[in-house]
Amino acid sequence: MATGLGVEQTTAAVAEGFGNLMAEVGLIIGFGVLLGSLLSATGTLQRRGEDGTGAGHPRRTRCPKWTSRA
Repeated sequence: MATGLGVEQTTAAVAEGFGNLMAEVGLIIGFGVLLGSLLSATGTLQRRGEDGTGAGHPRRTRCPKWTSRA
């Protein structure tokens, strides 16, 4: 309305812009959810977590500061 388009054209422009934005963002979010579900279903996330922290295996840790030598 500030640009002089009128109520109907302003509403249409906002709806079109918002729809295009949601279409692009939705694809990215959908791909992330799909990839995360795939990694979770195959157990990859669990293995990556164990590799990084050396869960249960102090000698297998990649970063020496994560080992506890009590």
